[in-house]
Amino acid sequence: MNKYTLQFKDATIEKKYRQQSADSVQIPTFTFCAYSSILYFMVSLAIQIIEQNVTKIILRVIEIVLLIGILLIVNRNKGKVNIGLFSVNILIALFEFETDDSYDRLNYYLYGCNTMLVHTIIIFTQSFNYAVISNFVMLVIRLSVTGLQTQIIYIQLVIAILTTFGFIFILYQSEKFQRSSFLMTLKDNSWEIMLPSILTKPFLVFNFDNDTFSYQLKMINKLGFPFEDTNALHSFLKEAKYGKKTLQEHIYFTIISSNPQQFQPFVQELKIVFKKKQIQLLLSGCYLGQPNFIIVLQSEDKDIKQMQQQFKQQHQIYLKYFINHIRQTCKYLKIIVEHNHIHQAIKLLISHKQSLLFEHYKFEQQKNISPHRIIDKLVNYFKSINYKIKFTNTKFDDIYTIKPCFLNFLYEIFKNMDRNQHYHLKSFSSNNQYIISLKGLQEYPKSNLFQFCTKCLIEQTIQIDNCFQFIFLEIPMISYYNSNMRTQDDPYE
Repeated sequence: MNKYTLQFKDATIEKKYRQQSADSVQIPTFTFCAYSSILYFMVSLAIQIIEQNVTKIILRVIEIVLLIGILLIVNRNKGKVNIGLFSVNILIALFEFETDDSYDRLNYYLYGCNTMLVHTIIIFTQSFNYAVISNFVMLVIRLSVTGLQTQIIYIQLVIAILTTFGFIFILYQSEKFQRSSFLMTLKDNSWEIMLPSILTKPFLVFNFDNDTFSYQLKMINKLGFPFEDTNALHSFLKEAKYGKKTLQEHIYFTIISSNPQQFQPFVQELKIVFKKKQIQLLLSGCYLGQPNFIIVLQSEDKDIKQMQQQFKQQHQIYLKYFINHIRQTCKYLKIIVEHNHIHQAIKLLISHKQSLLFEHYKFEQQKNISPHRIIDKLVNYFKSINYKIKFTNTKFDDIYTIKPCFLNFLYEIFKNMDRNQHYHLKSFSSNNQYIISLKGLQEYPKSNLFQFCTKCLIEQTIQIDNCFQFIFLEIPMISYYNSNMRTQDDPYE
């Protein structure tokens, strides 16, 4: 970030910041000020028309037209909101050149307070560079308004200049703080999430908080650390000795205090003494808004290392046992299904495939389809699971139907078949109507899904013994299908 202009060096971040400022503060402020000013000038215009002051009438009309024009420009191009705020501010300021004999000293005081409050709000809303320009323009206007009416007192001139520069300093600090806060929201903390996966050895992640003047623990992998204290970080830093200093003193006096605001990333390999044991560790740090540190233990306590090895061995033993147990259970379940519940298993498989097809085609509406291709695929599928179906068809033009409804109609018929029964399925056309004939079906499907599909697609059903003929409508009942789709989550339930 440039310390003079306060602009981010990264153009993408700068664009994001300006967009956020515009959306959250600038555009709402501009819209309110613009509409309020238009309303104020229109009221003033009405008063001037009554008083028949031609000069002021013309000025009010020009001001209203300019405000409406600025409002339209900013609404079309949000990037010009700073220019819009600047223009509104100037138009309001130009209104101050006029005098009104009906105002006494106290009313002028109140008027001045109100207008300066409006100017301050607008300037605070603008980006820093526009705010600085607006501030100097307002200084010129204030001095001009006063100078045209009376002689400016020297002390007031000095105060006006000092307050202008003081206001710029406040604007600078405010903008700097806002930009720093915005930058912190963009901080990538993915490294913290990935750290436990990358580091397999015991580690501590902590930072130094300058406000509380203390170390704050952010992340810890306790497995392998030679302590069980709940306040792990402070215990370790205070009790660990590096030379004649504690580890806490080493980190603060040699790293933080030398450059508390910022320091270069570093990695140090240290040998410390903790509870009469020598431990080798890596200390690394960097500055991310505040000092951040990572301690990784390179050498671990022998007892803990042995405990970890035993844990891994036990884990492998139990893992092998459970895998074998699960395999045996699966084999047993497979035998049960194959010998006792094969029919239910096949029905479950068919229903699952049907539901997948429905999800795939549920948003497809009426269209021309090739029915013999669809039926041929379904017949081949059911043959693969040992259904005895013979399919003959006469090739003809595509039919106009609702594909998901047509598919479910066929599925419901096939699901009602017996795997031990022979079936003969014919597909043909007669008198420009599409007909499906099925021989061998003992029972007519009774599911709600089949009834729904029949109502949408079938004109007439003819049954002769165990032979069914389904005569399709030339145009399916699309409105009925769509109304059910809208009123129910799933019309096939």
